[in-house]
Order: sequence, then C-alpha cells, then structure tokens
Amino acid sequence: MKVFYSHLVIVDDVIKELSAWEIPDIERDEMHKLIEETLHHHTLNVILNHLPAGRHQEFLDIFEKSPESSELMAILKKEIQTDIESAIKTQSERIKKEILLEIRRSKKS
Repeated sequence: MKVFYSHLVIVDDVIKELSAWEIPDIERDEMHKLIEETLHHHTLNVILNHLPAGRHQEFLDIFEKSPESSELMAILKKEIQTDIESAIKTQSERIKKEILLEIRRSKKS
C-alpha cells in the first residue's frame, strides 16, 4: 500500500534478505505483508505519540480516506515540534534491524 510516508520507510533490504529463503511464494508473500504491517503499526505509533491528542482524529480520518495524501505530512510538520520525518526514519530503521536479525536467526536454525 502506498502511503504518505513510504519514502521514509524503505524495506528493500528486508525483502532482499527474505527473497534468499527457499520457501514457497505464498509464504514469502505472507511474511512480506507481516513486515509491512509491522512497520506500518510502528510508524503510526511514532506519529500518534508526537501528534497532539486533539489532532489524532482529524489525522486518522484523512489517512483512512487518502493514505497517500501529502496533506498528512503537512499536518504533521505543522503540529509537531520535532522532525517527524527523522523520527519515522529512525524508528523504521530500528524495527528493520530487529526484523533482519530475526530472519537471519531463523535462517540458521
């Protein structure tokens, strides 16, 4: 799914690692979906933790209707004091490292 923060959360390295596994395509696709969902949930968590509570519903309403809308990043930049793009990148990198570690551990077993 294309979302407004897609340019900040790059999963190519995780997908590359996953593609090296000799597993059926359906299982690989399911794992890819789980990875995307995990990163999505963590990203929304970062956003909602930084966004003032009074703006959550407006943000989520717009996101639900148009998840790729550039208006969403504009709202975040206006309402959040910290560099939200950097916060999203940092969190996604941390989660990707954890996922890669788990993939590599599983591969060795």
